[in-house]
Amino acid sequence: MEHILDSLKLLDYENQFCKQKGFKPISKAYFATASSKASEQFIYFISLVSWLLAVNQHQVTGWNKYDDPMTASQNVLIELQNLGIAVEVNPNKLKSGYGEGVTLVLLKLTEASLPRRFQFKKPVIREEGQGADDDAEEGGDDMEGDADLANEIHAQDSNDDIDEDLDFGGGNIQSDMAPPPQADPSPKAQI
Repeated sequence: MEHILDSLKLLDYENQFCKQKGFKPISKAYFATASSKASEQFIYFISLVSWLLAVNQHQVTGWNKYDDPMTASQNVLIELQNLGIAVEVNPNKLKSGYGEGVTLVLLKLTEASLPRRFQFKKPVIREEGQGADDDAEEGGDDMEGDADLANEIHAQDSNDDIDEDLDFGGGNIQSDMAPPPQADPSPKAQI
């Protein structure tokens, strides 16, 4: 069901379906489990199927949300078959508005809808010796060159006089940096 919801979001169902048809966005488990309002769940399913069929450029006429659930379920299967989507589901499994049959229908429809909304090009695999990346390889390994540069910089630093105790936290840095506190020798000092 999560795959179906992700596909629906890619199809922009929240704006194209929910807002236009007056439905709330569904949760991951909406069609997987029974709802307390079974008739609303079935109407949502039928409306979503109708919208997905339209996304697939397959217009359905004559569907009514008040149709008998068995008739509507059979109509869904007929329209899927007309679209060329093979689903082996008993209409009785669809009329409940939830379950494996419902999720299978939605999965098949969303999978068929995605290529209609998105155009994917085949990847171009270049043969060896083609492309701009070959020039970078002639100079050698970039990481190796950067490591050599870093080694040169650190080699120069190691030749300088470095107080390793101060640099690496050794010694007593506070006593080296701050003068010791001194008492006021005047006789009028109050403590």
